[in-house]
Amino acid sequence: MNRIYKVLAIVSAIIVLILCAVSYTMFAHKKNTYVESQKENDIKTSILKEAFTITLENDHICILDSMKMREPERLRKVLRDSTLQDKPMFVVRISELHCEECMRFILLKLLRLTKGTEMEKHIVLFAYAQSEKRLMSLFKDLSIDYPVYLVDKVPLKLETYDFPYCFVLYNDGTVSHVFLPDKGFPETSNLYIETLMERYYDSGN
Repeated sequence: MNRIYKVLAIVSAIIVLILCAVSYTMFAHKKNTYVESQKENDIKTSILKEAFTITLENDHICILDSMKMREPERLRKVLRDSTLQDKPMFVVRISELHCEECMRFILLKLLRLTKGTEMEKHIVLFAYAQSEKRLMSLFKDLSIDYPVYLVDKVPLKLETYDFPYCFVLYNDGTVSHVFLPDKGFPETSNLYIETLMERYYDSGN
């Protein structure tokens, strides 16, 4: 009888140990899931804060008179064009100082999402380059034929970010809907482009 009790005691102890191990594993998994969820939420919160700050600091600024660019009259003439009165320019600001992968990301996305649309006709590039060779090589490689304006400096705080950025430019030279694409979160760029396309460039607008 004592032997049976000993066996039962050993079995019970083993079961308890197994249950403890399973409970610990489940707790650790839940903890890791919680930590990962918190990290994801922190990243999303950081992105929202950055987007909010960018909007407040850069939107509704008239850049036309204080922008340093070559051939400013060429841009002014286009902005005065009657065809742009109800449909603003969509500007992508790029520079030879930006990482090429970042430039490729937003340019390829525009090519894919706007091909054959009304928005495609209103896309322009504000490019900075001491030597145009690198940028022109990139445009040729991507088969890009958007109008290019050589702009040394845009009077927006985003110039200090050293990343490509986008905005809408109205015919009076005012900037709106400033956006910093992040190749780590491509869905936000999709939403941004698709929202602007629907608001400004759909055939019904």
